[in-house]
Amino acid sequence: MVMTAPTTISALPPAPQADYDLDLRSLEPYLAIDEDGDPVLVLRDGDTVVVLEFGLGGHALQAAIDATAKLSATADRYAGLLRELHEPKTQA
Repeated sequence: MVMTAPTTISALPPAPQADYDLDLRSLEPYLAIDEDGDPVLVLRDGDTVVVLEFGLGGHALQAAIDATAKLSATADRYAGLLRELHEPKTQA
């Protein structure tokens, strides 16, 4: 499913049931090397560890690059939405 980029919280779809939850307040993202010697992105919050890997090379590698760029852009939008929640509302 292709998701568009909502600009307001009210435009977001309901979240699906999660298999894993990561607490962003204690999230530690870092780069590591897996057992095959390939780079991976590790997300750890103290309770749960998620490893994002790119799979095999070739066309799959380009798909992994594209997905990583999309993940980064979506995380930036999420940070912006959280900032909106945090900023005090001004009276007009």
